[in-house]
Order: sequence, then C-alpha cells, then structure tokens
Amino acid sequence: MPATLNWDQWLGVRAPRPYLADYYHPGNWRKNAWSSAPVRWATWAVTFFDPVFEALALGSPNTVRSEGPAATAQNWALHEIIHYEFPATKYNRGSHG
Repeated sequence: MPATLNWDQWLGVRAPRPYLADYYHPGNWRKNAWSSAPVRWATWAVTFFDPVFEALALGSPNTVRSEGPAATAQNWALHEIIHYEFPATKYNRGSHG
C-alpha cells in the first residue's frame, strides 16, 4: 500500500475490506465492484449522455438491459453492451441504443 494512502479514509463509509496491491491503480478502481456501483458508468455517463438527452429531450428510459459477462465478487465486467429504450419525443420515434 502506498505510504501516503489512508486506506480507512479512502473506504469512507463502505464496509471494511483488505487493500489489494496493484488492484486499484492505475484506473482499476473504476471496474472494482467494491466501489459504489459501477463507477465507470457514473463517471462517463454524465459526460457523454447529457448532450444526447438534452438534444433529444429524453426522459427516463422505458427499459434498460445489459449484455456481457456477469460481475464477479471483485469486478464488474470490462466489456458490456447496455441497451436503452426511450419513449418517443418530438425529436424521435422512440430509440434503441
């Protein structure tokens, strides 16, 4: 563990768990199931989805499903396809993507 890392503070309110060397950095923490949900989506969705949602006046999707490997106790899948189905708006006829 890096000498400058306070592991307990980094975990915050999450359940205690051991530090795993070379598992969290660089960037591996994004796929770690122990993070709060799939952090990768929380991080990137805001950046990439917001302009699309705004431009198409999208609300909540009708359905969402994913394809790909199942998560393990340690990691979320690295490669998945997420399908969203949205209700029609004045800018589309309903979308799948």
